[in-house]
Amino acid sequence: MSASPRSKFSLIFNSKPVLFLILVILIWVTISVVKVSYRKYLLSREAEKVKQEVQDLDKQNSQLQGYLEYLRSDSFVEKEARSKLNLKKEGENVVVVPPGGSFKETPASQTASPAGAFGAAEQPKKSWWWKWWEYFFE
Repeated sequence: MSASPRSKFSLIFNSKPVLFLILVILIWVTISVVKVSYRKYLLSREAEKVKQEVQDLDKQNSQLQGYLEYLRSDSFVEKEARSKLNLKKEGENVVVVPPGGSFKETPASQTASPAGAFGAAEQPKKSWWWKWWEYFFE
């Protein structure tokens, strides 16, 4: 008597070693799927962080572009010339206010140096030790 194909199939799948092997394969597949899903989750979080960083850098770039345009403008150049180089416009009167509170107006025709009213003649005298300090450390 020959065993039917159905009974051979049920004998193979009802044996303990085959069931154990199927269980091990199922566990291995499940663990692999969980690992891949977790990696995908981590990569999506990292991609969101990178997108946010790109947006922040674009915003910072646009702010820096605006600042660069301001630095190239005539109003900035004029402001820096006035504050750092002590220059003035032609025909403009310079007013010097000393720390005491009284002021003196100097007409444009009397200021010959580019420094205007803030020339070297009005600079306070520096002590000898301060001059040495500037000589060595500045």
